[in-house]
Amino acid sequence: MILASIALVRSKDPTVTLSSGTVLNGKICSGFEKQGIRCFLGIPYAEPPINENRFRPPLPFNYTGIESLDTTSSGAKCYQGAALKPSEDCLFLDVYAPPEGVAPKAVMVWIHGGCFTMGGPNNYPGSDLVDTADVLVVVIHYRLGVFGYLGADQLRERDEEDHTTGNYATLDALMSLKWIQDYASAFGPVPEKITVFGQSSGACSVAQVIAVPEKFATYKGKKLFTSAIMESGGFNQWASTPMKVAQQQYADIMAVLECSIDDVDCLIGKTAKEVQSAFGTASPGLNPRCRDAC
Repeated sequence: MILASIALVRSKDPTVTLSSGTVLNGKICSGFEKQGIRCFLGIPYAEPPINENRFRPPLPFNYTGIESLDTTSSGAKCYQGAALKPSEDCLFLDVYAPPEGVAPKAVMVWIHGGCFTMGGPNNYPGSDLVDTADVLVVVIHYRLGVFGYLGADQLRERDEEDHTTGNYATLDALMSLKWIQDYASAFGPVPEKITVFGQSSGACSVAQVIAVPEKFATYKGKKLFTSAIMESGGFNQWASTPMKVAQQQYADIMAVLECSIDDVDCLIGKTAKEVQSAFGTASPGLNPRCRDAC
């Protein structure tokens, strides 16, 4: 009887099929009142930004050959000093969808706060918002701290197309919006309204997304979002770092790592822990942030 009950519960677990053919196996979550809210957690939206992909713009995740994914728990938090088991391999998103047969009224994409250096989607379940508003909620991971915002002229060549630097976290957010355009139809009819919203440094991240040149905010001829909400933050003096300051931070970090200023391979070869520690030593009390507006 117990085994039969478990099988019955599992048979109700939701699945969706992405346009790539990959099946996502999710779970049912509860809101304030509604039952049957569909949760798909820890979905990769970009290739892991590790090794040669470190300090580069994100690459779209390649689902080729992947038949199915277990999406019942959030992926690892992006690398940060205080998190339990953080990882550079962290570019995941969580999708909270209305019950089967309920068309979402809008898409809402949440960017978490945390001083640009900590936090993650795990603390922001979207099921209650789905419950109250029948929207599709997407909560994203994005690179943090030195891994999301280290900028220097020496790193520009790592962006072969646009030669940006120090805006990896902002580009992660934009990549997640591209993922929504490509794959959100798996969860129901895709609404016209796509809202980006965030709190504290997440609100600053929303401001950064708003500020990027049009080429970065347009994908396949469509704008990536239609509206934005900034809660307790915005584009202010602590939302960005002048390039001159960023260049000095980079030089200080390279000195701590005992890498010559132009030896980017030396920087890429260091472990995440070494890079994180070097930033803490070189720039105590400072947070690297977006610069040069992409």
